[in-house]
Amino acid sequence: MEHYGLHLSKDSLKYGFQKESPLSALAFFLSSPQVWVPRKTSEKECQIFRSTLQSHPLLSADQIVVHGCYLLNPASERADVRKKTDTLFVNELQVCDALGVGKYVFHPGTYSGKDVQVGLQTTVDLIQLGLRDSKNVQILVENMTKSHTLC
Repeated sequence: MEHYGLHLSKDSLKYGFQKESPLSALAFFLSSPQVWVPRKTSEKECQIFRSTLQSHPLLSADQIVVHGCYLLNPASERADVRKKTDTLFVNELQVCDALGVGKYVFHPGTYSGKDVQVGLQTTVDLIQLGLRDSKNVQILVENMTKSHTLC
């Protein structure tokens, strides 16, 4: 089945999206993708989003992807970055659950140490944390092309 979609702004949470649109898929960030600020989503925003989704003839929760913050780096050698990553990652998954969104995608980050297995393991640990803390969200890892990346 072919899907047509857009990458929408985070304002789609406040105002919903057009029920009459021909979209059969969509993606969006929960907040600015370049800040460490966890999203605070009101029940009203969640209700508007879920209501719009339920009444849309071509969309289902499995055809919606939330894109994780660009700053997430579970493979970082810096403990402060890993801690902020863990906090924001779990927050974004919890918001996905509240919205009824089926998929969450993030970049695995970079590791510049000698043993890449260390970076891979901290990324796996984050995914396992997310799977424990989220109810119905499928976690996706987006491939990256720069050097020193994990995928």
